[in-house]
Amino acid sequence: MKENEEENDEEDEGENDEMEEEENNEENECSKNEEEDELISQYIIEMGNHLHQLLQNISKLPTPPPTNNNININKEEYRNMLIKHLSQISILSEFIINEDFMIPIDYPIKRSILSRKSSISFILNNEVIESEDDDQEMHSDALSHQININPDDPLINREVVANLDVPILNLTPDEQQVNCTIIADIIIRIYETSLNDQANSEVIRRRQFRHLVLFLNYYEKLEVFCNLNKQRKKGRTVKNQAIGMIIRLSKRSEAEPPRMKHTTISTILNRGSRVRKLLKIASDNYNIIDAFPDLEPSLFSATKISVVNYERWLKLVEIGQLISFKDGAQLYEDFKTEAKEKRRDNLNKFKLS
Repeated sequence: MKENEEENDEEDEGENDEMEEEENNEENECSKNEEEDELISQYIIEMGNHLHQLLQNISKLPTPPPTNNNININKEEYRNMLIKHLSQISILSEFIINEDFMIPIDYPIKRSILSRKSSISFILNNEVIESEDDDQEMHSDALSHQININPDDPLINREVVANLDVPILNLTPDEQQVNCTIIADIIIRIYETSLNDQANSEVIRRRQFRHLVLFLNYYEKLEVFCNLNKQRKKGRTVKNQAIGMIIRLSKRSEAEPPRMKHTTISTILNRGSRVRKLLKIASDNYNIIDAFPDLEPSLFSATKISVVNYERWLKLVEIGQLISFKDGAQLYEDFKTEAKEKRRDNLNKFKLS
């Protein structure tokens, strides 16, 4: 009995040492000295201020929120316009979607979509999704937004379409008029397609955040399972075991290298943790993330904002004031302590006696 207790103590110490090492690595990666640590880019401060204002008015925002029409207004201008609009209305029913500046997002981001297998490469690098497991719905959307000239369309027929490449002077006045109508119709379709494509891109941006949080939630479930059911060699931690399992199972075949690396998983988990902390301030209302089209997952990385500055930034979102670096450092220490206790409790509550 005593022997088992000693082994458990050693394992807990190993977990704590591993967490400390990762936190120290993240802190060192973010900053070279305290002077640099105290600096937060003006863009990130401005985003924090706008998120604070959004938080005060989030009940007035429709779900899902619209996005900007980038033909007429860029993302930064849209942020300012949206905040101004929300401050001028009292309730949700007064929210007006001005389609000159806003694109409605007409379909919700469904839980069923989030639960499917899909590529996560875009979470890290904003890359084009190339996985064979891409969501079928996204594939169908892409196909439906292609411009296809239907020969059965009463406005368009094969002969007239062929005449689009014929010199205008060789056409009769009636043929010229029909061709003008066709060309105008195609121009309108191109415009509408560009708006649809932008809406699809915005949905992908929003889904990136959901994937980060979903990844973190399922990873925590995997840790509990490993702690409960799996035997480990002495000195091997639950975290190492869980990450090792993900890496091993990410191989398509024995001959191929794993699709995921330890650093990839750690990066996703760190970003997911930060996103979840922002959501907590908004009572898990994803509108805090969905509203601003220029709020990207990369902002939640250690290379963009250090661990202490992230605590300061979160407080800015929450209370509208940027606290001192010293106070931010204390908040980070409190967060580390709380996170360790929560993780230990989460692992132990299902542990067999």
